[in-house]
Amino acid sequence: MTIYVDAAIWRIGNKFRAHMTATTIPELHEFARNLGVASCWFEKPRRHPHYDITPDQREEAIRRGAVKVDSRELLQIAKDSRQHKP
Repeated sequence: MTIYVDAAIWRIGNKFRAHMTATTIPELHEFARNLGVASCWFEKPRRHPHYDITPDQREEAIRRGAVKVDSRELLQIAKDSRQHKP
């Protein structure tokens, strides 16, 4: 399982968020659940499935093995993950 996070540069309301995705959507949901990320932060998979996460959640994801990537890489990985549904 490989999880990916970008930088926390995305403004949602008055707070910044990062994006988190994975090689497959089931892996993404499992990691998010274990990280304590609410399912309502999942962006529906029509374009590029990902979770919006807080800077603290991002740091914890990295501690748990998530790979830091730039936003362009994350977008491509998320798009590719749609093809790896069970």
